[in-house]
Amino acid sequence: MPRIVNASSKVLFNMVISDPEGNIVCETYGHETGWDGTFRGMPCPVGIYHYAATILETDKDPSQQFRASGSIKLER
Repeated sequence: MPRIVNASSKVLFNMVISDPEGNIVCETYGHETGWDGTFRGMPCPVGIYHYAATILETDKDPSQQFRASGSIKLER
């Protein structure tokens, strides 16, 4: 689950998680929601997944949005 600290206003958030083939397995628009390692109610295979997140504080200029991306390892 993402964690946002030191935000000065309400935060707009989007995160996409994709499998090794590039298929989206999770997309969320709230930083209060994490990924539970499932897709359509079924456990995803163990492996490396990719994420891309965009964060924008509502009192900031849209050009000041923060983007992060990387990989996570799903283990069971």
